[in-house]
Amino acid sequence: MPSQSSFDLIWRSLEDEMEDRADQGLEISDHALWMEFFRGDRRYEIRVSTGPGISCLVQVDQTAVDAAVDTEGIAGQEDYRGGCWLSVEFCVNGPASEPVDHWLLQRVVEEFWPDVDIHHESVMEARHDEGERFPLRPETAEQIRHHHFRFTWLVGFEFADRITEFVDALIETMRRLSATVPPGRMI
Repeated sequence: MPSQSSFDLIWRSLEDEMEDRADQGLEISDHALWMEFFRGDRRYEIRVSTGPGISCLVQVDQTAVDAAVDTEGIAGQEDYRGGCWLSVEFCVNGPASEPVDHWLLQRVVEEFWPDVDIHHESVMEARHDEGERFPLRPETAEQIRHHHFRFTWLVGFEFADRITEFVDALIETMRRLSATVPPGRMI
């Protein structure tokens, strides 16, 4: 019998909502569910996009201890209530020859997610003529810059009731990021 923790409810609600949004231009490029066999920690990941050059990775993580508190298998405390860690990462890809100001992109993300601490990372990569990607080495290859904006927060059962507004915000953030990047600057 499957566990009825917040993880189960959230990942199923998230996957259903994302699949229902295909008619709004939301494309699921990858999703996976993992469980660490010995400890019982679980993770669900789904990567979505609304067009070229911009994607969003959503991860839901729950440790075995958080699941036990969630399902009341063990007692929690006022300052420890169990739940899941929800991580969101927006990725904007563009040619390094025409860089996009990461501060402008970060302001867009902050507009939709004002109460979270956003971490930015920029990564360079080279694309060869065959279309294969390799770490940046030869100067003859086309250079690509990835901007990643990531944030994480703790959620519980109540978050499943807000999945629709959460996905609305993800879609609108990706659309606004796309509108912020000048034409020809996304890959």
